[in-house]
Amino acid sequence: MKDCIFCNIVSGVFDAVDVCENDCCKVILDRFPSRPGHLLVVSKAHYENVYDVDEAVYAEMMKTALRMAKRIKRVMQCNGVNILQNNEPVAGQTVFHIHIHVIPRFEGDEVTVAWRSSEPSIEDLEAVATKLRTE
Repeated sequence: MKDCIFCNIVSGVFDAVDVCENDCCKVILDRFPSRPGHLLVVSKAHYENVYDVDEAVYAEMMKTALRMAKRIKRVMQCNGVNILQNNEPVAGQTVFHIHIHVIPRFEGDEVTVAWRSSEPSIEDLEAVATKLRTE
């Protein structure tokens, strides 16, 4: 897609700092990182998000994210790693080409990935599970 920043990076039109790649995806350093070492696993083919990505492509992207998380932990000597993939604006997606964030985390780094937990009843949980099972 001509107007997609990640398609342009994958095709070499736009520069990026590459870490590695395979037939399915390219791993680059995020241009606007939350922390040093913040990586993006970007599919080579254009898919808007998880709703239209090929299952095999997504599986390979997740395997790549797993390898990168282990590498970040070892190389950056961080205390933890977030692996995130956002879908739709309400969930934080700002670039509409599927990609996975791999973010090294350090004690006190002030990066937040949080939500307020609720405490539904077992009956409420069962009602949701029933919907999910029958759809």
